[in-house]
Amino acid sequence: MNALSLQGKYVEQLVGGYVGFLRLELTNIVCGDGGDVDADRLNVRCGSDFVQKGQRAPYVYNGRAERTTGGRTRGLSLGCSLDGDSDRIVFYAHGGDGNVDRDGGMPFTLLDGDKISSLLASFVRQELSALSSPPCRPLSVAVVQTAYANDASAAYLRSLDVTTKCTATGVMHLHHAASKYDVGIYFESNGHGTVLFSQMAREGAGGAGLPPRCFVRPSGTEDAVRVYAEAGTQKDADELCARAAAAVYGICGGLGEAPMGAQTVKSRL
Repeated sequence: MNALSLQGKYVEQLVGGYVGFLRLELTNIVCGDGGDVDADRLNVRCGSDFVQKGQRAPYVYNGRAERTTGGRTRGLSLGCSLDGDSDRIVFYAHGGDGNVDRDGGMPFTLLDGDKISSLLASFVRQELSALSSPPCRPLSVAVVQTAYANDASAAYLRSLDVTTKCTATGVMHLHHAASKYDVGIYFESNGHGTVLFSQMAREGAGGAGLPPRCFVRPSGTEDAVRVYAEAGTQKDADELCARAAAAVYGICGGLGEAPMGAQTVKSRL
C-alpha cells in the first residue's frame, strides 16, 4: 500500500464518525499561478503560521473557489489549519459577512489562540454546570495567558467567572501554570496549546475509567521523539509513558541517558 492509499485510509477514519452532520474536507494542495499542483510539500501557504500571521485564508481559497471547493463560492465555510507536526491549530470562517482578507478576497474571520481559549472555557463552564452529580468541591477553571494575549479576551473570561493567569512566554511556563487547576486551558496566539484536567475533574466528568493510551511521534522541530500518555490516574499515565519511552529508546538506539523512569520498567517490557 503506497503513501497516498494510507493517507486515504486515514482520512476515511478521521471523518467517518462525522458523516451525516458535518462535511469535512482535508486539503494540502498548492495551486501555482500556472495552474500547477504541488501536493508533495507540506503546509505551503495553508498551514497555521500562514493563516495566523498573515491574517488570511489558505491560498487554496483565494480567487480559486470555483476550482477548489466545487463551485461553492457563496455561504460560510469553517476551516482549520495545522502546523507540520499538528501541535498547533487555528480556526477561521471564510465567506459570509465579515472583513475581507489581506488579499482582498472573500470575508475572513480568524479564531486564534485567545478565541480558542475563550470558547473552550465557555464550553467547560457549561458542561460543569450541567453535571448530574457535581464533585465534592467546586472545580477550579483557569485560562493561562501571556502578556501577548488580547485584553478583551481576559475581560470576557472574567465575565464567565473563569480565572485568568498571566505567565512568562513559552509552552513550558503555560503548561506548568495550567496544571495547578482542575481544568487548565492555554493556547498561544499561534494555536499551540491544550486543556489539562485534574484527577477530580476527570472523575467528576465520568472519566475515572479512561482506558490507558499512548501516542509516540518524532518532533518536527528538535532531534527528539515525543511520548504522550493518558490514563485514569497520574500514576498509571506516568508508568505507561515510562514504558513507552523505554521501548522507543531501545528500539531506536537512543542517544545519551535513558528517559527518566525508563530504567525501572525496561526489564518488564
